[in-house]
Amino acid sequence: MKKGLLFWERLVALATIFFLPSQFAFHFWPNYAFVFGARIDYLSPAVYFSDVLIISLLVFVLRNAKPEFVRFLKSKSKLIVLLVTFSIINTAFSVVPAVSAFKWLKIFEALFFASYIFIRKKDIGEVNILGSLFASAFLVSLIGITQFFSGGTTGLFYLLGERSFRISTPGIALVSLGGREFMRAYSVFPHPNVLAGYLGLTLITLVNTKRLHPKAFFLVGLLLISFCLFLTFSLSAFVAIGCIVALFLFKGKKIFRILSLSVFAASLLFSLLMPVLSREMKGINFSQNVSQRFDLAEISVFALEDAFVLGRGLNTYIINSAPFERFVDSPWLLQPVHNIFLLAFSEIGITGLLFLALFSYSLLKTSLRKKNFILAACLLFILIVGTLDHYWITLQQGLLSLSFFIGFNFWEG
Repeated sequence: MKKGLLFWERLVALATIFFLPSQFAFHFWPNYAFVFGARIDYLSPAVYFSDVLIISLLVFVLRNAKPEFVRFLKSKSKLIVLLVTFSIINTAFSVVPAVSAFKWLKIFEALFFASYIFIRKKDIGEVNILGSLFASAFLVSLIGITQFFSGGTTGLFYLLGERSFRISTPGIALVSLGGREFMRAYSVFPHPNVLAGYLGLTLITLVNTKRLHPKAFFLVGLLLISFCLFLTFSLSAFVAIGCIVALFLFKGKKIFRILSLSVFAASLLFSLLMPVLSREMKGINFSQNVSQRFDLAEISVFALEDAFVLGRGLNTYIINSAPFERFVDSPWLLQPVHNIFLLAFSEIGITGLLFLALFSYSLLKTSLRKKNFILAACLLFILIVGTLDHYWITLQQGLLSLSFFIGFNFWEG
């Protein structure tokens, strides 16, 4: 391998990690991306800056590490064939094949990125990777904190994906403190919850490393990132962190494994029961956010209709839910169900749901068996947040963040 090519590969890889939070993209707006005349971002095919970087990594792989990737693909050949076959069938039976086909491309892109990070992290340099992640999270946090206290976006980071809005902009996520309203920290993400998910996984990874120096600056950076995470006021992230801290009080003991697998089982069971709970608790006055989550959970099952086995097509939840009366009157509520298991069930049927559940369980069980506590913590964080939100599999930043942290924190042995 030529040193020059490795240098450029490292540069692109570190840039990809640094720009993981970016939502800078070029969107296309075909007819199917409009519902009730409104543009739906989730349905819009988009080419992100991160896509360009990952495609570049693929080119480097073909030149610098083709044998390694061929061996890796051969070791996973049965799983790959099964997934590709299912994606083709799911797309063929999709209510809008173009939507599903594009989303499956995104899934395979994320799988490639996770594999790339896992295979090439030693060549890129684990310290370099952690340094790029730390720098990115540090900058993202500074932006988010500035937004919170200024009551609006900075207008300086458009290339990172920062949008322009103020605390008075309709639909902005707010929090009331001491009788005064503040805009929750968005940074360069489309919603504070997505920022919280990224920062949560970043903190789990960084607090478990001793390889970044100088220590004083590193500790200050961790405090800054933690403060920005707090300013997102993301309930799902706070619940996940609380659960993980409680679980890790038992780290190294046999009960830790039992409790961790119990969290997985509880997340899956709660997800499947959400539609039932929605119907049973109709008379209870929940907050608007909670009520919407239960409504979307109930619709996720009804939207399946006769597509129980294979679903109605990846990324088609909004299209399938649009005919329901409550959305005709309130089109701004059109969004995916806030639960990754129910979303999978709705879009790729019981077959896809079982695959996602078994894959998650296998990955968590492997991490516990190998005492890979960082990966276990990341997986538990993703699972807990995933019972209350959807961005891990619906948004570019969520999907690539998930794939990066799993790929980087996974190790064999």
